Amino acid sequence: MKTELILRAIGKHKDRPGELSAVFKMFFSGYQESYRRMRKFAYRGQITYETNKEFEKREKQNFYNLVNYLTYEGLIEKKIENNKKLLLLTKKGKNKVDKNNFRQLRRYSSEPAKETIIIIFDVPETFKRKREWLRQCLFNMKFTKIQKSVWVGQRKIPEDFLMDLKKLKMLTYIHILKAEKLGTLVGEKLN
Repeated sequence: MKTELILRAIGKHKDRPGELSAVFKMFFSGYQESYRRMRKFAYRGQITYETNKEFEKREKQNFYNLVNYLTYEGLIEKKIENNKKLLLLTKKGKNKVDKNNFRQLRRYSSEPAKETIIIIFDVPETFKRKREWLRQCLFNMKFTKIQKSVWVGQRKIPEDFLMDLKKLKMLTYIHILKAEKLGTLVGEKLN
């Protein structure tokens, strides 16, 4: 099919070698894009290449569309001060940012302890990002991964970490245990 389009384009535009070079540029671009451009060129004689100016114009329009959408949703507001246009977060926008702010990892200071702590969790798939956040926090606090959702360490659990778990409504999925005997974990290196 692509060969037929190339031959048709060459036959249609054999008098204009500049356009033939465009055919070969289209042919060697990505499959879907080259096919779409080739059809336009073969059937309509149109060459569709976007210049930098057109690209910048489109990107600028995408930005303004996004700003208008966020304004419509009530997440930001436009304000003019000292002849400068400002975009400010609304209360609703701040709540949305705070809600999704868990992705920014806080460094919890975890001190060594004599007792061994086991953390077991079963966070549902719908909270996948929160689960990944939890794993990263446990790793940063120097807990050792026994299984994907079982972590062990001789560390104290920081209070602010527990408060963040509560704020994210994850405490119902997490069990924190203190182990008196390690059993088969004796050989494991626990930080």
